[in-house]
Amino acid sequence: MLQFNKRFNCILLYCLLVAASGCGMGIRGLLGLPDPNDPYLKHTFSTPAPPSDAKLRDVDGDGDLDLVVVTNDNDNASTLLVYRNDGNGKFTGPKQYALPPSGLVSELADFNGDGHIDVAVACEYGDGVAVFLNQGDGTFHDSTLYGGPNGINTIAVGDIDGDGDVDIVGTRYIDDGIVILINHGDGIFASPVELSIVGSGPLGIRLSDIDLDGDLDIAYSDQFSNQIEIRLNDGAGNFGDPVVYAAGGLGPDSLGLGDLTGDGFPDLVVPNNYSSVASVLVNQGDGAFSAPTSYLTDTFPEAVAILDLNGDESADLIVVGNGDGWIQLNLNFGDGTFSLPVQWLDVGAGAFAIDTGDLNGDGAIDLVINNFSTNTINIFIRRPEIPIAFQ
Repeated sequence: MLQFNKRFNCILLYCLLVAASGCGMGIRGLLGLPDPNDPYLKHTFSTPAPPSDAKLRDVDGDGDLDLVVVTNDNDNASTLLVYRNDGNGKFTGPKQYALPPSGLVSELADFNGDGHIDVAVACEYGDGVAVFLNQGDGTFHDSTLYGGPNGINTIAVGDIDGDGDVDIVGTRYIDDGIVILINHGDGIFASPVELSIVGSGPLGIRLSDIDLDGDLDIAYSDQFSNQIEIRLNDGAGNFGDPVVYAAGGLGPDSLGLGDLTGDGFPDLVVPNNYSSVASVLVNQGDGAFSAPTSYLTDTFPEAVAILDLNGDESADLIVVGNGDGWIQLNLNFGDGTFSLPVQWLDVGAGAFAIDTGDLNGDGAIDLVINNFSTNTINIFIRRPEIPIAFQ
């Protein structure tokens, strides 16, 4: 009987190895070991509740990038989590802070000019934006709410009125509007200025100098109207009427802005969640955009990162979707047109957002992706000694 069990186990192991080889896993993959030729090392850790956002900034001033996560459970109870980086890309914590209901998206900046990174969180059902001021050591005061009484879904931050401090703009998804919060300079914000919009369901919002006139303009998506609106800044924080562009698909979500053609002007990338395409709108050099060119993506694309992955000095696209569990890569041909999509990194179901930065000080860009449906954060540490092979 013992001899039979040994023989059966050997046959079973052989079959597993053949199966692993056939699907490209190999014995290391079968045993759960990292592939020595993989250009990224993947680390995954759990969060106490579903993470809706994750951002990288140095909140404690020690020279490395820490991780700030917003969680939001099925009852819309939300928490801000702050994880400290040990300098090697490994995180300790978290320190937890209470949030108003339905915290969704965070942005990090020095709001009060003291040299330390503060946190702002958009709260859909929680009366606006919760601002946490840094106490100087990477811990935070209790939040102060601005922009209420109605909720704010997404935010972007930057100096929109040219006075040297960081302001906040946000979307009112339910109420179909844009809100502007002007910073007094000390991290205290004025009463909201409300802007009406042309479409419906404003969601992704970005600030960028779209026409290169020295001030920050606004771009945002209208998810229900399948369009993008651009509002140019007059330099004093006053914005013109919106110019509307087709999103190139259905259900535009977050936006990406970056120079895709090498002409110095920021171009637009739009993940269209309902139709599973990412659309590129090229800046014409005067703040106007081309018609969209769309590229197939993983199902339900949520977010995009723009960076040069293959070292050809052209910005490529990393598209995160919450469907099949893969990050997709589109390589830039150098002129703002892109390759067919490559299923690149397995992140699991429910990927929701992406941020990038050098987590371990080796000069290479690492990736952070939050998975809303599995309560996890994926950390991909780049191994610069191993080239990325694109097929």
